[in-house]
Amino acid sequence: MSVDHRVIVANAFRIFGVLLGLPAAVVLIKLVVDFATLHSAPPVQPAHHLDVGTYGIVALLSYGAQGMGALLGFLGTLAVFAAVLIGIAAALALGFAILLYFTSRGIGRGQSWARVTAILISIFFLLSWIGALFAVQRDFIAVACGGVALSLYALWVLGWKYAPPVARTGT
Repeated sequence: MSVDHRVIVANAFRIFGVLLGLPAAVVLIKLVVDFATLHSAPPVQPAHHLDVGTYGIVALLSYGAQGMGALLGFLGTLAVFAAVLIGIAAALALGFAILLYFTSRGIGRGQSWARVTAILISIFFLLSWIGALFAVQRDFIAVACGGVALSLYALWVLGWKYAPPVARTGT
């Protein structure tokens, strides 16, 4: 029984594409729904300024509430900024997941563009996992070593095992 290593690598790319794409799509949909809901709220009306001499403690409480409202508005602006950054990251992750998925389909069909793309992706992951070896704690070294091994396996399969034959020219 012969093992087709190209199918194993194609399925791995497909699995990683789905595992990355589903959470990214959920986060992106949730953020879009939240932004649509938040922007449908009515605008806040500015408060009237009260004279402290006339209204006393009520005016001071009103000014304190306006200050807290301004602070919470600033924090809300920071939260929206963070949500936009998370949305951009989710969109990039979803795009990368789609690339992984279609690359896996191309690898399975033996297309050369998919082989080259998968080699570049595998080199990127290999360098990332090697960097992770120096950054993670001892408890997680096995995970980083597994990532290095998977990247090297994919490079072996795509770069050497199923490399197209070199055309020899006669001299």
